[in-house]
Amino acid sequence: MKSLKVILMLVLFVFTLSLNAQNKASKIGTIDSQELINLMPQYDSIQTVYEREYREMEQAGQQMYADLQRLQDFYVKNVDSMTPFMKSMKKQEIEDLSARIQTFEQNAQQQLQQTIQRLQQPIIDKIKKAIEEVAKENGYSHVIDIASGSLLYHDPNSSIMDLVKKKLGITETISPKVE
Repeated sequence: MKSLKVILMLVLFVFTLSLNAQNKASKIGTIDSQELINLMPQYDSIQTVYEREYREMEQAGQQMYADLQRLQDFYVKNVDSMTPFMKSMKKQEIEDLSARIQTFEQNAQQQLQQTIQRLQQPIIDKIKKAIEEVAKENGYSHVIDIASGSLLYHDPNSSIMDLVKKKLGITETISPKVE
């Protein structure tokens, strides 16, 4: 699906280039957004917050693994002297802790991703605004992010949609769905 999206984007990009070549010379700029994020002054504080949260979660996870190891060692050491009821209880305790560890790991990973997104969003917004302003001020019709391969900016006047619809004999427009 992602490769189809990239292919469609490239086809649109080529059509746009050919149209612009006929109308005017296009200026295409590239930028490495990841490098730019890393160069922003706020990036160091983001890394510090992220690393602190990561260490806290890592310590909690290590403690849970240590508790699980103790439970398993106790079970193995004492399994022969336990009553069936105690065996069942200890097995259940081990399974419950294993499930809690798995849930913790999933939630911790999601939480870390949300933290980095939340912390980076103001920087990303600032960068997007600067890219748009620079592109408009300097006559760029398109700006491509070489880090992700995505189109960060395009001149709305560079659309060839009307020309393609005309070529295909399409005269109607699709009205937006109302939910």
